[in-house]
Amino acid sequence: MAHFVEMWEGVKKVRKQADVLVFDGPSRDHKDALLVVEVKRSDAPLKADAAGQARGYAIWTTAPYYLVTNGRESEVWLFRSAVEPDVRLMRFEQSQLRDVWPELQATLGRAAVVAFKHERLKQTR
Repeated sequence: MAHFVEMWEGVKKVRKQADVLVFDGPSRDHKDALLVVEVKRSDAPLKADAAGQARGYAIWTTAPYYLVTNGRESEVWLFRSAVEPDVRLMRFEQSQLRDVWPELQATLGRAAVVAFKHERLKQTR
């Protein structure tokens, strides 16, 4: 389900629509954001601007991970901070999904993301 994210572009505040934003529970508060998913057309190759768009949503929602996909190939990224480069954790094609599923679940499963987010929060205090 699409979700609007308020963000700043220079001195202008804008509302952008994220393709998919996964939350922890029914709250739609940004502190509960777990994952941003940016979906591109299936005939378009994944480019850096797609990851950049998802990263922008991660910055403003505090989601620790983002996934970019065109349905044929996907990338999973760890959002580090607005000033640090992010880490691409996985890149896989649709035909590899069965093989990478255990790693994908271990990384992006709800329990794993919630634990990671809580640990990150403790480190910043």
